[in-house]
Amino acid sequence: MKKLIIILMMFVATVGYSQPFTNIQANESGLSVRTNLNNVIDYLNDLGLKLQFSTDKINWHYPFQTGDIYIRYSGNFGVGYSPGFYLWDGDRFTSIATDQLIVGTDTITSFGGGYVQLSDSITQWVTATQLATALNNIEMAQQVFKVTLPSSTTVAGRIAGAIEGTDYPTGWVLEPGSSSVDLKITHGLNKRVSQVTVFSVNGDEQRQLFGNAAYSGILTETSNILRIESLATIQRQIVIYIVFV
Repeated sequence: MKKLIIILMMFVATVGYSQPFTNIQANESGLSVRTNLNNVIDYLNDLGLKLQFSTDKINWHYPFQTGDIYIRYSGNFGVGYSPGFYLWDGDRFTSIATDQLIVGTDTITSFGGGYVQLSDSITQWVTATQLATALNNIEMAQQVFKVTLPSSTTVAGRIAGAIEGTDYPTGWVLEPGSSSVDLKITHGLNKRVSQVTVFSVNGDEQRQLFGNAAYSGILTETSNILRIESLATIQRQIVIYIVFV
């Protein structure tokens, strides 16, 4: 609740704390007492402070409840309110949700949500599903993909020796094209290919192949299928870098 105290202190500093009244003393006249009481009432009316709390910055209530992470205030008895201020004290990280977040090969089932720092001034609470979707979108937005094929005298032989998830992205399907010298890649990214670069591998060295030594042409049959025509025949491992738009 430290942030709440700080916010209230800032608010008081903003509206000022010069009291327009004095304490009522013993034996004061009725007129003096009434004047002091009226000054107190006028001061409180001018202040008009009203607080509300929320878990989502949509549904607001008073008083504070466990799980609330936002606060807002009104200086006119609730006619209008300030924006919601972030008021997290750490306890929300212990909450449990039914969402599942998969990181690598691990499935986290006790992840109820977390705070993502979007910028210096914006912190957003996200659920496991929202975070997983965002991570997936980042992965799908990747522009350059790598395909490594072992040495072989045929395209089919290269494909047979390649390992899905290690030598090429998981979910991609590699097969010979309509011509046995072509490499057909079904990637499912719904993206067109803008560039294909082929390197031959010799130990730690990679040498770029040009012209027909790399391939004779690139055909994007659909936005999900790429065909590399007359793939390199050099008797070495090759690495193919594919750029999508």
